Amino acid sequence: MAELLLTEADDAKSVVVQPGDRIVIQLAENPTTGFLWMLDGAVDPSLSVLSSDFLPDPAGGVGGGGTRIFVVQAEQPVVTTLRLKLQRSWEQDDAAIGRFRVDLNVEAPPEAC
Repeated sequence: MAELLLTEADDAKSVVVQPGDRIVIQLAENPTTGFLWMLDGAVDPSLSVLSSDFLPDPAGGVGGGGTRIFVVQAEQPVVTTLRLKLQRSWEQDDAAIGRFRVDLNVEAPPEAC
């Protein structure tokens, strides 16, 4: 099992992983503004979202930002897209102020000879 770290710099990239691998996505967030990173649409059943946690910046103080960390595990081979959006939960989808997308190719490991 491997772990792949993705950040905002990886938006719109395609990555290849294997079943059992974990994809860790770290995105800047300041929840005091009401804007939170959340899943944008349904997640393919071949993926499991293990967690979504906020880690405050230690130097941020009250009202400071931090990092939203999503951990997703690839369960079985699939080609799919994982989408996230930065928006207030009570607003319409077109009110999102940020989006993140990664194309995932979950490939079965090659057979041993």
